[in-house]
Amino acid sequence: MDLLPYFADDQETRVIGMYVEGVKNGDDFFGAIKNTTEKKPVVVCKGGLSSAGKRMIVTHTASMGGSRLIWQSVLRQVNAIQVQDLKELAEACLAFCFLPQGVYKNISVVGGGGALGVTACDAAENFGMEVPPLSQNIRERVEKLLPKPGSSGTNPIDVANPYVEPKILKEVLRTVAVDEQIDLQIIISLLYHYKTMTRMIGKPVAQVTPYRELAEALSAVVKETKKPFVIVLANPKKGMDDLDIVEMLALARREFLSRGLPVFDDLYEAIRAVGHVNTYYEKRERYE
Repeated sequence: MDLLPYFADDQETRVIGMYVEGVKNGDDFFGAIKNTTEKKPVVVCKGGLSSAGKRMIVTHTASMGGSRLIWQSVLRQVNAIQVQDLKELAEACLAFCFLPQGVYKNISVVGGGGALGVTACDAAENFGMEVPPLSQNIRERVEKLLPKPGSSGTNPIDVANPYVEPKILKEVLRTVAVDEQIDLQIIISLLYHYKTMTRMIGKPVAQVTPYRELAEALSAVVKETKKPFVIVLANPKKGMDDLDIVEMLALARREFLSRGLPVFDDLYEAIRAVGHVNTYYEKRERYE
């Protein structure tokens, strides 16, 4: 608790992440959080909300863990963001660090496959966002850019082919950004498919995957349109023969992050993180 006032005024700290087991003085603790959330977001992972967890906290810290309902209510009152585990804590902090301050209600989703589109729509609705249809003019312009057959310019946009060149994706995303109703774009990149090319041309997957070109393209669109991106780097390949894919995706992640573009492993987790950003800034704007 003593660190909160320091980080609240620290100019280099954009978001504060906390793992909490128990507190000695509830009034002081939540007062400090409230004062901090008026300046910047605070993300809290409260451990020990289960019965077994409470027993562990008493053993570990000799402090009271409190009930789930009380913690949820109080954290909501002070506009702190509560997450369920450390992974969600890291994802929320990533979104707060890389996305400009604001509320993102309408999103566009670009990726491959109808199932991903359905997942995006369902997740967006769960977290108070929408994936609205693009205007007819923009949809027609997008469809002219996409490869045929199988693609669709309806939001979510189905590119149908995982090997669409970054320069084409750049034009697609630049065109979508023209739609005034879109606040934020999500691109689901299936870079792991490039592993197939390694068997044909005999080069490592990191050399044949255009992740650097894609990062440069997305960065250019953000600078031009002023609308942020979230990147999802999916990877269902988890076997021992796929370690080269893991390495390539780590390199790709570094390229995106170095350009200020947040990267997530999963579409649902990405939308949930954006939802946390919306929750915080909606409430802060309401009381400013």
